[in-house]
Amino acid sequence: MQPEIAFSAADTAEDVQRCIAVLLSTRAGSVAMDREFGLNWDSVDLPMEAAQASLTAEIVAKVAKYEPRAQVQNVTYTVGDDGTLLPHVEVTINE
Repeated sequence: MQPEIAFSAADTAEDVQRCIAVLLSTRAGSVAMDREFGLNWDSVDLPMEAAQASLTAEIVAKVAKYEPRAQVQNVTYTVGDDGTLLPHVEVTINE
């Protein structure tokens, strides 16, 4: 018996969420045919406030470019004990 593999999302919102998750978890420069896809990791060495500003601007720009079905409404951050930034991105879906 073969497991079922879902290659398409159940609805538009699920598909948009999955596409944004892939975009934001990909390092820019790692996709062979589109070196701009993903996020630039240069902000990791910046002070916290500068890193948040840089990352927020990049998230807004990349979502606008690569996922036109969504518009970023807000980006907030959780800071881990080790100083890592975890962005929380809120979007509205253009239907």
